Amino acid sequence: MNCPNCGAELPEGSTWCAACGNAIDAQQSGGVNDALFSSAPAAAPAKKSKAGVIIAAVVAVVVIAVLAVVVLMKGGKYNGTYELSEVSSMGMTFTADEFEAMSGQKLDMQLTVKGSKCTLSADMADMGVQGNGSAKIKFSGDTVTIEDGGQTITGTYDSKEKTITLNSQGVDMVFKKK
Repeated sequence: MNCPNCGAELPEGSTWCAACGNAIDAQQSGGVNDALFSSAPAAAPAKKSKAGVIIAAVVAVVVIAVLAVVVLMKGGKYNGTYELSEVSSMGMTFTADEFEAMSGQKLDMQLTVKGSKCTLSADMADMGVQGNGSAKIKFSGDTVTIEDGGQTITGTYDSKEKTITLNSQGVDMVFKKK
């Protein structure tokens, strides 16, 4: 056998040339290595376990279900900031923009819901109302209840419109999700 690079005489089965250092592959070495490996049994490809795939799928479904329940229990689908968009009292209804145009006073109120807690922020300095208040909020179907100490305000939630309507002392306030 000769080195394909420099032509030096090499013993059969050599994997490198002692003269030039060139690597000799199995085909160039006369097939000795091929003969050794062709008689060995081929390794069977690893089979994917159907049980393992099924278990992984079941675990994934359980994890997703648990996360969905946790998010829903914490009020996740209701979470967000709702802006006062409409006020109704004594048979009259005005949007916040209409009220400002008629009275020159801005109705700037936001209801922020996070889990079972909410914060009502009001910045209506023209009417002497400013500040933030925190309370507990509960959604049950389309019913909304806000409890702050001894005071309870009830209302409704419209999932299609993503609005919360609260009634306090004869005034309906509609908050629309941003």
